[in-house]
Amino acid sequence: MGRRLLFGMLNVVLYAEVALASLPSNPQAPGQAQAPAHVDSLRRALGLTPDVKLEWRTSMSGFDTLKLVDNFNRDYVGDSWDYDSRYWEVKDGELVLNANATSEWRYLATFKPIFNHGDRQIVAVSYRWGKKADAVGIGEGAHALMLDKPTKDASGYWLWRRTNQERVFLYAIKDGNWEYWPDSSKAYEIAQSHTPLPKAGDVINAVIRNEPTAVFFDYYINDKWDATLQDTSREFGKNVEWYTGVFIHGQQLNNQVDDFTVKWLQRDAIEPARVTDLRASDSTKNSVQLEWTMTGDNQLEGQADHLEIRYSTAPINAFNFSSAKLAANIPAPAPPGTKQRFSVTGLQLSTKYYFAMRVYDESDNVSLLSNVAQCNTKAESIAQKFQLVSGCGQSGIVGQALPNPIIVEVLDQYGLGFKGKVVKFVVTAGGGKVQGKDSIAVTTGSDGRAATPWTMGALPGLNQMTMRCAGLSGATLQCQANGTSGMPASISLDSWPNNLYPINTTTELPSLKVADALGNGVPGVLVQFNLATGGGSFVNGQPPDQKTFTDTTDAFGVTRARFNTSTAYGDTSKIIMAIPANNALQASLKVIAAPPETLRTISGNEQSALAGKTLPQPLKVRILDATGVPAKQYSVTFSVLSGGGTMALCAGGRPARPMSSFYHQSGAARFTPGGNDCPTGNSGIWAGKIELFSGGS
Repeated sequence: MGRRLLFGMLNVVLYAEVALASLPSNPQAPGQAQAPAHVDSLRRALGLTPDVKLEWRTSMSGFDTLKLVDNFNRDYVGDSWDYDSRYWEVKDGELVLNANATSEWRYLATFKPIFNHGDRQIVAVSYRWGKKADAVGIGEGAHALMLDKPTKDASGYWLWRRTNQERVFLYAIKDGNWEYWPDSSKAYEIAQSHTPLPKAGDVINAVIRNEPTAVFFDYYINDKWDATLQDTSREFGKNVEWYTGVFIHGQQLNNQVDDFTVKWLQRDAIEPARVTDLRASDSTKNSVQLEWTMTGDNQLEGQADHLEIRYSTAPINAFNFSSAKLAANIPAPAPPGTKQRFSVTGLQLSTKYYFAMRVYDESDNVSLLSNVAQCNTKAESIAQKFQLVSGCGQSGIVGQALPNPIIVEVLDQYGLGFKGKVVKFVVTAGGGKVQGKDSIAVTTGSDGRAATPWTMGALPGLNQMTMRCAGLSGATLQCQANGTSGMPASISLDSWPNNLYPINTTTELPSLKVADALGNGVPGVLVQFNLATGGGSFVNGQPPDQKTFTDTTDAFGVTRARFNTSTAYGDTSKIIMAIPANNALQASLKVIAAPPETLRTISGNEQSALAGKTLPQPLKVRILDATGVPAKQYSVTFSVLSGGGTMALCAGGRPARPMSSFYHQSGAARFTPGGNDCPTGNSGIWAGKIELFSGGS
């Protein structure tokens, strides 16, 4: 026909077969898990052997899907098949023809356990090509469908895909052979195929639709539609009872089959299992919470459709259940095995209630009545206790709300939350706020709780709050929190009256403070001091040259550094302080090695001596730097300005040498003019000038 016909809804009524308890039971196959009771019951009703597997899948459509599978995992064909034992055998877990089968299409094996009849309609039959099946063998093997009896000489349809032609064939089987008439076969339809050739391991599925106008066969390869064929005469479709099987060509072809499967639908006639653990887990003055383990569609399997939960002030049993009051807003069933909860509302306070339930599937099969649970609703709720839930003891940044709100609760006599009580939150220390105010009133909600955010004050340290709820036990609660400094926002130096220091001396640099946006010192911040220009070094600075010093701010956000000044007079050292984690925050200062500033006469001025003789006292001067400290190793120039005379520096064992001027490097310089070697000037008066070397080092 070249067109795909979709499988529609069945238009017949299908019923489950119900087995009697007195029927003999078939044992489970070795290693097979214990099947549910309704599956075991059906196995007994069908007389299934352990060789075949029965699968039962529930649905929400009112029809369950059942499959019977023979996987041939044994070394014999077995009683589930009618076959000629001279030709058929099981080898390597597959159904095969042996070497005795020398003819062509003359070998039919009929599957006996499941057959179509008025209470059961088969909808699909499939098999899997064996592991060694090849193209030639696959083209010579077929479904046997709508067989008129459960024997090897039955008549019916055979449906197969020829591998040497891109077509699917629907022919007649007559008495187990291909010959409908002597030396002649009967074809109903040949249809163009639409999928690649099947190969070893592929599943071939025939979907059967027996309709009033024709019998249709939808041919699938691995769930992909290949062709649809029909018999408008319905030659074998007129039979109410029919069987299925396989029809195989002999002559030692590789056309082994595996996993022979028959699928049918049946109306759901299995009721859900009874709930056995219904209990009342909690109650209020007008509600009771029920809890149970959910059962399934078919006993404990599949999804149930709906629940019936009823309650009464009188004991409930199977006879009066329907007269008990139906609960409102009953939930849909949970998956089987799941714990489910539901609150029955609209109850009277201080009253004893009884509860029971039944479970339904989509076909209105109903479970037996559950066990009966009972519970008393509570009396009128009375507020009795006021207590803290959470939020105290936190730490938060100054000027910001704590990470979590402060939560308190009011409980009634049952330990349940009490709604409608007013709680007052009052800030008592630390300068913080609750919702922008010093105090606020909050009414408890349905859970009995009241909450508020708490913003810390502007200064680090202790913040305190009081919570009050008049007339209750524990009516006043105290709460504390710790305000901490915020992130570093500024870096600053203490005032520094003087930045001049003697050369090569150790000095304490001014304190440096790291503060947050509110001016609070931030402890624990890493600060780095770097010598940017000039000489000098940091005490305990980082090797090798001690040009960098790192320290952490103390509890007040303060750090300090000690610095060795330059060894060069007048040298300016520029120091930059920065936070490595935030280079935008920096400060700087300058340290100057004080230059020489003052020359003072110590002794030797205004003396008298004979001409040509040495003055009795040497001339002695002192140089002070800008801080008033003697300037060591600084050059001084002594010069004769008038009156003649000479000067000689007679020190260190060096020979005296007349000169009109010389210099001496000392904080306190001296020289001796005149003497035999250093005569004074002719006028007898000696005058001299002492100068500091300009640019002296």
